[in-house]
Amino acid sequence: GVVWKHNSSSMQFVADGQGMRIVYDKPRAGLTDFGIQSGTQLFKGTRTGSAISGEATTFSRRCGPYAFPVAGEITADGQRLVLRGQKPDRNASCDVTGSQSETLEFELAR
Repeated sequence: GVVWKHNSSSMQFVADGQGMRIVYDKPRAGLTDFGIQSGTQLFKGTRTGSAISGEATTFSRRCGPYAFPVAGEITADGQRLVLRGQKPDRNASCDVTGSQSETLEFELAR
């Protein structure tokens, strides 16, 4: 399959019925501490033309995974995908205390 790069990890885009998923293929060093391994899902959503929307997952050692809405698009040449959303901030009790802008970038591996 086609491999994409995201923050030094190798990713796979997987067709899922009418939707799509992005899963880790080869996570970069250190991510296993967060429970991330090959096959761990980072994104699940739908693609309409170049537009993609759905939910991305943020991973925390203490609090575990948490999904939040993201949307973006694939570039016209099909080489790059950028997803943006508001990633939740969680405190020591894992309560959501606010959010910050998050940008997830994926580039087709050469």
